Amino acid sequence: MLCECDRDGCIAQIEVPSAVHTDVCASPGRFIVLPGHELGSEAVVAAAPTYSVVAHSAARVAVTQGEQVPEPTEAARTSVVAPHSP
Repeated sequence: MLCECDRDGCIAQIEVPSAVHTDVCASPGRFIVLPGHELGSEAVVAAAPTYSVVAHSAARVAVTQGEQVPEPTEAARTSVVAPHSP
């Protein structure tokens, strides 16, 4: 599959087990990226040698789904989500 990171022009290929791909696709706000392509604003929620699963903000999910994105609240701009182990 292709990396789902936010880097312009990224066309990196990633090896991901089909069960992981299915689970991530069923979880709005989670995306599969090449290790090292995570952004500082993303929480890594699972990782393997060939891929990372990251959780994005509601704004990225809305854009991905073609929705209008409201401005984030002050609390949303300053909140931090700690990553957890897979």
